[in-house]
Amino acid sequence: MTIAIVMRVNDGLVLATDSASAIMLRDEHGDDVVYHVYNHADKIFNLKKGKSIACMTWGCGSLTDKSISTIAKDFREEIMKEIGNFSVEDIANEFKEYIDNIISEDDGDIGFIICGYSNLEKEGDFPEVYEIHYIDGESDNPKLINEGQPIFINWYGETRYISRLILGFDPYLETLLKDNSDFEDNLMESIKNNLSLPLGVPSMPIQDAIEFVETLAYITIQMSKFVPGAQVVAGDIDIAVITKHEKFKWINRKHYYNKKLNPIVREEYDEL
Repeated sequence: MTIAIVMRVNDGLVLATDSASAIMLRDEHGDDVVYHVYNHADKIFNLKKGKSIACMTWGCGSLTDKSISTIAKDFREEIMKEIGNFSVEDIANEFKEYIDNIISEDDGDIGFIICGYSNLEKEGDFPEVYEIHYIDGESDNPKLINEGQPIFINWYGETRYISRLILGFDPYLETLLKDNSDFEDNLMESIKNNLSLPLGVPSMPIQDAIEFVETLAYITIQMSKFVPGAQVVAGDIDIAVITKHEKFKWINRKHYYNKKLNPIVREEYDEL
């Protein structure tokens, strides 16, 4: 499980994830159970060095014999060889094609966000966020999910706690209502309109957006700690920001190596 958050304000995009990676096994009843949880998984990746485009993932942590981190970096190496301008949509489509050649129907639920600013004249003023979601190895084409929204936030993985805080209800509520009452189609819309918290304004400074997203990730990690069962949202919070002029920048990032002992690695990869 994961918490993965993407937020857009006028100044750019903020991405945040936890670092947990759960190993799942199937028990004698055919149910998936958590076997072990590791707390150092990478889930945010810069897809072009020095450029304003990134990938974020949630769900299954590996495909075939490779982690999602390695797969994303393999893809990055391929597209970094390309010269010239790019669009976020093109990169999203290329990434989906790349994953299509790896994933199988036996792989679990896995999702990706491809987002950033297109490097095309007259098309790079506004950030775009594309969602790719695989279930049993199948996915629709990348979907633009922030069109026409000056302020925007989506969260993936373990969504219960943020949904309760921001939307005012648990994601399971709609299913519960349908199962136990005479459900009306406009009821959920009314609930959303009346219970959702305001998210601020599009002109919210990027630093405030960073603090807001970090708070939501932290709340999810803390709540996961205290509910029964394995803590499947855990570890450090990684945060990255994409803006039009500063491009991709890390705000919080864990490393498995000591940067002071690896100056060449630090110089080469700090923006990746």
